[in-house]
Amino acid sequence: MVTTTLEPQCSGVSTNKGRRKPHRKSRKGCACCKIRRVKCDETKPVCKKCVAFGATCTYDRKAADLQMSFEGTGTIINTTNLPPTTKYTFINLNKVPSFQYPVIQDNDFTLRLDSMGMERLGRFFKRTALSIGTAKAGHIFQDSTLGIAFTHPYLMHVIQTITAIHDRYITGPAASHSTLEEVFHLSQAAALFNQKLSGPIHPDDRDALWATAGLLSQIAFAFVDASTPEEAWPLKGQDPTDLEWIAMSENKMAIWEIANPLRPESIFHGLVMDLVRLDQLCGPSEPNIANLPPLFVKVFELENESIAEACPYRTSVLLLSSLMPIECTRDTLVKFLGFASHMNPKYKLLLTQKDPKALLLLAYWYAKVLNSVWWLDRRATMECQAVIIYLERNHPDEEDILELLKFPKERCGMWRKGLGILRHCSM
Repeated sequence: MVTTTLEPQCSGVSTNKGRRKPHRKSRKGCACCKIRRVKCDETKPVCKKCVAFGATCTYDRKAADLQMSFEGTGTIINTTNLPPTTKYTFINLNKVPSFQYPVIQDNDFTLRLDSMGMERLGRFFKRTALSIGTAKAGHIFQDSTLGIAFTHPYLMHVIQTITAIHDRYITGPAASHSTLEEVFHLSQAAALFNQKLSGPIHPDDRDALWATAGLLSQIAFAFVDASTPEEAWPLKGQDPTDLEWIAMSENKMAIWEIANPLRPESIFHGLVMDLVRLDQLCGPSEPNIANLPPLFVKVFELENESIAEACPYRTSVLLLSSLMPIECTRDTLVKFLGFASHMNPKYKLLLTQKDPKALLLLAYWYAKVLNSVWWLDRRATMECQAVIIYLERNHPDEEDILELLKFPKERCGMWRKGLGILRHCSM
């Protein structure tokens, strides 16, 4: 049995908050919506936009920081055999001797949480868990995954990873590069997860596998090492991890087959409708052309039936046509994630080759998912802007494609041709 102790030798999470002057265009909207540069619905005491995004809503004009909401009842105690339905109580970690910190173990691997790991675990269940997937999924992660995390080290590592990323995002746009904590826990999680999948799967492992797959998929979205569009794909140099988030979305669906979270005894059974919605997005038989800009018909030859079935863009265009009338929120998020998990293999290849049509489709999807959840927003903003700059710089003769860029440019904060401005990525 392998044993390891948390943490790596590294500094803790920075507590310095990124600050900016209050935005003065709106006199009635909440401070958080002003920071995020979205239209506030002005509902009091908390607006619906902040509730959906997972941010703390305040109408204090002096507020300059965007804080993620800490509301919830997630709790922890230090034991290793907690059933998923147990109610927990937060403890004062400063008063717990180091030898009492819990040991997380299965038959093959053991790790011991130290004070930093315990504090991060507390932040996951009190804050980060509530931002996972749909609102209902967030409460399931908060209420039902602590017990299985203490008996499945790969899940504990992935919980530590996504919480460390969330910690970094909350510090503001300046904290744009991954920390040692993130890299350490992610590498451990990936190694242990692959090891588990390479052997026989016990029925008791299935919920932990599905929870881990879901968190790894969201980590893949959130793991963006760039502070400007020039450092982001497709403008940056080629890297094996480019578009890894697409593969993770597909891998998640493969784990679905193994874990079967639809089974009645699963802690995730309550998400049946959310999961079914995703599976139903394999593609409508015909695109709703009225939902797409008229130039899409010309650029993607939507009316040419002779090439429709073999067209590598077809599935993604159909999915995009069904998403255009819908606002991406916590309630509709599952529909939008279907775009990533149902890509034609030929379309994915075209993305790696930076094909202009393939990039245009992706830019539209990025534009639609902006300002939905923190773990999507930074990649969507950064890579949407990078795609626009890449197309304008490398395909100046593609006039129709450049014309179609108006929508994603407006959505991601680029307001004149050829200029990439990274808006504040609020978390």
